[in-house]
Amino acid sequence: MNIQNTKDTQLFELYQKLERLIAAGEIASAYGGAQNIDDPDGDVLSEFIEFIDEFYPDNREDWLEAFYQVFAWQFQSCHEGVCTYYSNFYNLSEDQTVKKTSDFLKGTKHTDLSQTYSMGLDAGQSEYAQIDKWINSNLELVWEFYVDILETHKGCWPT
Repeated sequence: MNIQNTKDTQLFELYQKLERLIAAGEIASAYGGAQNIDDPDGDVLSEFIEFIDEFYPDNREDWLEAFYQVFAWQFQSCHEGVCTYYSNFYNLSEDQTVKKTSDFLKGTKHTDLSQTYSMGLDAGQSEYAQIDKWINSNLELVWEFYVDILETHKGCWPT
């Protein structure tokens, strides 16, 4: 099997998992997956990230980078706090990438997510705490962003 067929098959399977989670009424996050920890599809967001790392490690389209960055942002918030995200502690969130993601998010219907994400661009410790609190209190809104961006681009992933 060639690489393109493998990639297409993996992507198809990821979307099947996403659709099953949606149909089950699940809400998943970057840190911990689905609320039902026994759901075999619960780690689909992490699996999308692994897929992106394998097939799109650099020069991602804006929507793909935004998905990746919001995932990293949410994960780091739950793990250690968003201060690690905005300080680029893991070398995943360079300033220009965060700014580009912020600009992309401003053009979406996810206004609250966009405003909260952008707050971190010039934030201090107290603002970081507010952002962490918002992320943890709005898992469903962040999940809706993931679902929306993935479903919107289902048929148009880069080749």
